[in-house]
Amino acid sequence: MAHISGDLIDGCVRLRLTSGDTNMLTTDLLHELSAAIADAESNGRGILLCGGEKFFSNGVDLNWALTQSTAQMSARVARQVEIWNTDEAQTRLRAAAERLAR
Repeated sequence: MAHISGDLIDGCVRLRLTSGDTNMLTTDLLHELSAAIADAESNGRGILLCGGEKFFSNGVDLNWALTQSTAQMSARVARQVEIWNTDEAQTRLRAAAERLAR
């Protein structure tokens, strides 16, 4: 993955944003992060999400965002909210919380 690195430490998966110095959020980074989290759920008992050396992320890549139409951005946000609000996502979040509580 170009924007995310991962390793296993004491049974927990550490995911680190590795998208340059600023870790600007783009759809590519967010897609990779979603995939990495899904993979980590089956490979570890917990997930530690880390940013870069100086800070976690510099936020949305505005140069990229400004090239998107309002309709494109609205659709992207709506799709992400839809993914987070699925029964599957909620079930996975509850299961992860239960594993961490043990």
